[in-house]
Amino acid sequence: MFWTNLRRDHFHGKQFMNAFIVRPINGTLGSAIAIRDDSGEEQKLAIFADARIQDCARVGDDRCLFLSQKMGIALVDLSSRKVIKRGRLKQAADRIAVSSDGRRAVAYHCNPGLIAVIELPTLQESARYNLIQTQEDGAFQLLHRDNDALNKGGTPWDSIPFSDGPLRGEAGADQFWLKYAPAEPNGLRRIRFDRGARAIVRADGKLVVPFEFSVNGPEWVRSRLRNKPITTMARDITVGVAVIDLGTARIEMQVIQRQIEPSVYTTFPVQSISPDGTHAIIRAFDPVAVDPGAREHGLGDRLRQLFGSEPDTALAFGLGVWDVTGKPSLASSVAFKPLKGETLRRINTLRFNDAEIAEARKEIGLVFPGVEAGFASREGEWRTSREKQLEDAYFDPLETREVPAFNPAFGHVHFPVLFAETTQLFWKLRPRPFSTLPWDHFDDRQRCFVADVLNGWSAHSAGSADSIAWIAHDRFVVLSGDGTVRELSIAGAVGQTYQLVDPKTGRWTFTEPSLFPHELIHLRNRAFEITAFNHRLEFDLPSMAPSSAGALGAPIPLAYRVVADVAARNAEVKKVDSLAEAIRRGYVKIGAKEPARMIAGLRELAREAREHLDEIVVDDRWLPTLHCRGKAVGETEFCDILAADGSDAAARALDELLTAFLDATAVRRQNVWHPDDVTPTMGPVTFALIRLCDPLPPSVARFYDRRDMSHDTWTPQEFERLDLPEDRFLSPDLSTLQIRLAIQDICAGNVKADIFALYRLPLVREALHIDPSRSANLAQAIIDQLSGQASDLAWATSAGVAGVLEAIVEGLDADIPAEAALAEELHRRGKVANS
Repeated sequence: MFWTNLRRDHFHGKQFMNAFIVRPINGTLGSAIAIRDDSGEEQKLAIFADARIQDCARVGDDRCLFLSQKMGIALVDLSSRKVIKRGRLKQAADRIAVSSDGRRAVAYHCNPGLIAVIELPTLQESARYNLIQTQEDGAFQLLHRDNDALNKGGTPWDSIPFSDGPLRGEAGADQFWLKYAPAEPNGLRRIRFDRGARAIVRADGKLVVPFEFSVNGPEWVRSRLRNKPITTMARDITVGVAVIDLGTARIEMQVIQRQIEPSVYTTFPVQSISPDGTHAIIRAFDPVAVDPGAREHGLGDRLRQLFGSEPDTALAFGLGVWDVTGKPSLASSVAFKPLKGETLRRINTLRFNDAEIAEARKEIGLVFPGVEAGFASREGEWRTSREKQLEDAYFDPLETREVPAFNPAFGHVHFPVLFAETTQLFWKLRPRPFSTLPWDHFDDRQRCFVADVLNGWSAHSAGSADSIAWIAHDRFVVLSGDGTVRELSIAGAVGQTYQLVDPKTGRWTFTEPSLFPHELIHLRNRAFEITAFNHRLEFDLPSMAPSSAGALGAPIPLAYRVVADVAARNAEVKKVDSLAEAIRRGYVKIGAKEPARMIAGLRELAREAREHLDEIVVDDRWLPTLHCRGKAVGETEFCDILAADGSDAAARALDELLTAFLDATAVRRQNVWHPDDVTPTMGPVTFALIRLCDPLPPSVARFYDRRDMSHDTWTPQEFERLDLPEDRFLSPDLSTLQIRLAIQDICAGNVKADIFALYRLPLVREALHIDPSRSANLAQAIIDQLSGQASDLAWATSAGVAGVLEAIVEGLDADIPAEAALAEELHRRGKVANS
């Protein structure tokens, strides 16, 4: 969840315009917002019926622009609590930003980087970019090239590398699967933005967006199980901000820092950009000494034991405040959270006993001399040392044993007490150990250990700064995963640390690791909100003392208010579902459950499906429904009512609905299901038509042409329940449909190659046994249905038409004359078809 606070402050006149606080609420399928003004009154407004809210941005004083997960976009007037206009983007987007004059917005997708310029309030797209081209001055030109143009130019999309910041030379080692299409590098690149921080539009109209880029980094052997080396690789990652001038379609990739990380994507992205777009906040890649006068240790004598004789330095997690108005420069480095074993949180649910911690300490003690030797560039001497012999004597037998697989105990280095001790060891080697790791001087085992240390550093650093909220252009508040908050300034001042606590228990109760970090939201003045495990908490942060100077003291308890718990959250989701349903396309009301009313309702629903199916279908799910006096009449119920009615008008209405659905999904074949994930949408409609129509309308065959044969188990079961006279199942149109479905199941492996196994085809087998002369027509139907859908079955089987046909023949009982005759007909007609 995220909020946006719309307020214009007139500092000179000390006047305040009406402020709106907007809280997006995602329901089960759709989404809404809660709008609160200065009076404190909160009202809810449905925004998207078919998707969750992805992002939002302020437009002027009293409007807000929203982006959905299904490329929907909506402009809302907060004063009147009305949606001004809805639209849909032509390409996916993760974030939006709005110009200061409110005349246009930028919707951008992060990976790969895609940019769309949207005119307001029309919501029309005026420009689109998906590539950048290197320029002589080191900047890049924004371009748009579709797949056809790229293929004609000999540069397919997948051959284009990602951006390497401001460097004009081509990247040497990009993604391993990329190959340059042209003979010579041409400076054409893709972009990769980062979702970690919201983009900001500066006063000069330029858009500031965080980006990241990576190339292949150091490689090492991770496992030697059974003497079969398995290698892994780190990434050489660059992070920074892209400054985009939409007027000239130029982009400058301003690099802030580079580091080696064992992750595919960086865990040290640009975390926040100041409201005026002049500064960027990044978690420090190295521990920071709390005392500015702390001695910087040289390499000195080699540590021979895990604990050296030098006293530990008070270390802390830090934030780097970077000035990005020009070439990025470090404005201040702020030590804001102590790095101590007793205060670190676990990064996962694993717990270790004393024996396991002792084993990890032992292994760290064995591999660390090699790490220290690498820092000192004395790895050659170390490789012949007694310490290296002891290391190999311990690890070699474990790494090469058959069973059980060996997982080094030093991989537990992330555990709080171990991590605090190990960080001290690294800092005593070099004040900036992680950003200056001498990878080329490490052996595989040392690289493996260092990667584990970096993974722990990444996770602990992320927990040290879960979320950042700006309260002014030069001041921000940081929330840590342990519930501590502190105010900081871009000049480096650190305010008092406060420990948020439950007013009843006096403790921070949200201690377990979470996939989703807690989010800090600035409401107004000194009021803040936190979203944590479906709870909403509010607190008032005391003012920052003007003389705060960065000393990290003991936290002061600060009670929060529980605004909403899980039960309240669940109730709110139900309310949002109700609001979203009311604006959803395809919401058709009928006055009664009479067939005539339903027929009229289905015709209206067919029009909705034909014109607005992309808005109706949510996450590939749709239960066609009519609404009668506030109660839903689902697809199965209205099909049963109309099938019982039996009129031609009922059949036509069902056929119109099915045809509209098929037409709407013709361009992009889409498998849509009921919310139960079992019943295919329009499945009940097709069975109602099977019950009503003789012969079957063409729409039924079209529907099953697109059947998801790998996941649809509902259709065979429904055929077993289908109540029709036996001679109807033997009629040419319905027996042909069943044969088509049976072939799909055979090719998908749902059933052995017995053409008569499913549906009501056992009746066809019995009829064949009684009258073997049916074999000729039956064989031709099998060959026609197999050949007619061969292209659709290609992905399901590699046997080809001939192979599938042979499998069907082998599945027949040769001892029964009628089935032997069918096999002979299949062989004869199959050869003719192949010729």
